[in-house]
Amino acid sequence: MAGLFGDKLRGFGLATSFVALASCASSGEIAEGGDTGSLCETESVTISTGFVGAGQHGCSVSADGPVLTVWPEASIAGPINPSPWYAFEADLHSSETVTLRLDYAGYWHRYQPWTSRDGGATWEKLPESSVTVEGEDHIASIALPRGPGSLLVAARPLTTPADMSAWSQLLAKRHDMEIVRYGESLDGRPFNALVAGSQDAGRLVIALTGQHPPEQSGLAAFKVFAEALMEDIPARVLADTRIVMLPMTNPDGRARGHWRHNNGGLDLNRDWLNQTQPATKAAAAFILEEAGERDTIAFMDFHSTHKTLVYTQPFEEDYADMGFPKALKRSLDRGIEPDPEWISGHNAEAGTSKNWALQTLDVAGLTIELADDAPADEIEKVGQLTASTLLNHLLEVQPVQSGE
Repeated sequence: MAGLFGDKLRGFGLATSFVALASCASSGEIAEGGDTGSLCETESVTISTGFVGAGQHGCSVSADGPVLTVWPEASIAGPINPSPWYAFEADLHSSETVTLRLDYAGYWHRYQPWTSRDGGATWEKLPESSVTVEGEDHIASIALPRGPGSLLVAARPLTTPADMSAWSQLLAKRHDMEIVRYGESLDGRPFNALVAGSQDAGRLVIALTGQHPPEQSGLAAFKVFAEALMEDIPARVLADTRIVMLPMTNPDGRARGHWRHNNGGLDLNRDWLNQTQPATKAAAAFILEEAGERDTIAFMDFHSTHKTLVYTQPFEEDYADMGFPKALKRSLDRGIEPDPEWISGHNAEAGTSKNWALQTLDVAGLTIELADDAPADEIEKVGQLTASTLLNHLLEVQPVQSGE
């Protein structure tokens, strides 16, 4: 356990103060669609996790109602980044107000809950007044909306691997893109890429997302970027530009309700240099195959964190052409309030995708981070501005012939 929680472990928290009525469920099994039954039940509510993306919860019942442990996945490389994902189903038996507690043990409450009454088709964020955080932020009490009926509760609106697959197919159909299966995860899920542009193209653009399962706002910005780019890019640009998009690089972690890692116990965005996991090994090999003799113009990896910001290599250093990062900074500074922070740095030993892109493709990698709770208009602006700035950069860097 020490390797899992580091110095922040404070024990099992509230959950061990009560007699457990159900054992901790494994969302790895749940993710395959099996019925594991309820985690715990009272006269007012039944708590279960029988769906893809459910959190890795245990559940006990106190005199005040259910207490859910919020546990991270196993880690083989030290403490997990504190991205405490939770997702469960509450079957409300009456119109009584039901309050439950989330016990984060050595971690802290980070995500304001969202709820869905229609199985995840639409989501509504709970008001702040519904959540009380105590115990130095290690315990969160949530007053659920009144029943009766079934209610999904999650740290962010769920986006499953199947959701992203359906989105990819629609985008590919609308814009004549090819869907390429470039590998398979540890759980046997496909790694798929969206590809557009001529095989004879001399330039390459790469965009990816989904390395860290809870980071929904970054994934949403990626989708806006992809749709805006493909909607506006002229055929004459595609004639000399190959577009490669990886929309779900960690499907196992997302299906299993992980906080950070894949099913191999590693943060994929620390594994791009060593490539010990199928996800990074397959993605790197596929990107290198697409790169070939092409000039890589842009490399973007969409994530989420506490606020909207961008990581890049230092502007003043001669690592690679910084034309696109500089242009994007100008666009985001003009279009987003407050201006997103830009954090520049370079660590040759860091196993991030950004660092791998610099060392392998000689391109300035960008890690574009959206705030966890970024409003829809900010997500839309970041995605659209990134797409329009890239398109303008492609037109400026290497002018193409006029005419479609």
